[in-house]
Amino acid sequence: MTSTQRSNLLLHSILIFVLSFVLNTIIHEGAHAIMAKVCGLHPVLHHNYVSTSGQEDATQLAKVLIPAAGPLMSLLQGIIFLFLLRKRNQKSLTSLFFLWMSVMGFINIGGYLMLTPLVRYGDTGKVFALLNSPQWLKWAVAVLGLVGLMRLVMSLAPDFEAQIPAEFTAQKFAPGKLANLLIAFPVLSGCVV
Repeated sequence: MTSTQRSNLLLHSILIFVLSFVLNTIIHEGAHAIMAKVCGLHPVLHHNYVSTSGQEDATQLAKVLIPAAGPLMSLLQGIIFLFLLRKRNQKSLTSLFFLWMSVMGFINIGGYLMLTPLVRYGDTGKVFALLNSPQWLKWAVAVLGLVGLMRLVMSLAPDFEAQIPAEFTAQKFAPGKLANLLIAFPVLSGCVV
């Protein structure tokens, strides 16, 4: 494999990661905005959050549904894109995009579940606070989120391996170098962007 092929794989992986991250944020925050609108509020969608006027007058149900909408949409996103990936079952940039969209959705819901007992103002923290949930339940949800996310990410490793082009595997690259091209470098670059 040439350095140009390596560079192309790295560039494509970074671009797909960044696109997935941006779309994941829009989908997640869009779910909050749509639910706020359904509940009769006036949401304003910002780049990474939704503000709503009149939320203090909203019903208790609306106050629970609005923060719950984002994480639930992230879970649905993870499931839908995993289904699309498995149905497609081929190496392509589209499949890599489906994989990252699935991973982003699962990381989003898993992360929110893990933060439930620690951050009252996060989406799931708000929901559990509004429901007056006991602390043991919040910690149980956090552990479930951690274990579930770890299992899901580990189960998706073969899907990342399946996206490695044949010319890379034919040259018996060290798995760490391939993981860097498909996962580590895109995540690090995406964090900078």
